[in-house]
Amino acid sequence: MATGVGRNHPICLGQLRSRTDEYVRRASAGETFHVVRRGQLVARIEALVSVDRSANSKGADRQVVVRARLTDLRHSAGRFLDRVAAGEIIEIIVRGAAVARIVSAQKYSDPPSTLSSTPLM
Repeated sequence: MATGVGRNHPICLGQLRSRTDEYVRRASAGETFHVVRRGQLVARIEALVSVDRSANSKGADRQVVVRARLTDLRHSAGRFLDRVAAGEIIEIIVRGAAVARIVSAQKYSDPPSTLSSTPLM
């Protein structure tokens, strides 16, 4: 286990690429990671929570959910973060099942140290 990394700690893009499987495994177990790119908080990796997608039909913005394999995330992490910045949610697939997701950090106004694991509605 990496030292200095835990619930609500920021990680950089390079760390995500080099230890993708570790961060996804830990996120699926309930930890939350905040991804920093070029000094800016851009995304949050969290456990996949069952979301009722029909709840968004009452006038709220509908979000695009993209499924990505773990290996694709490792090789193209920057591109996936660009998609998250554009408002998409990335569901991470391991052995055919969605286990975690990446959401935009712009949805949350608190600094990473004070964020709680709140599912998107």
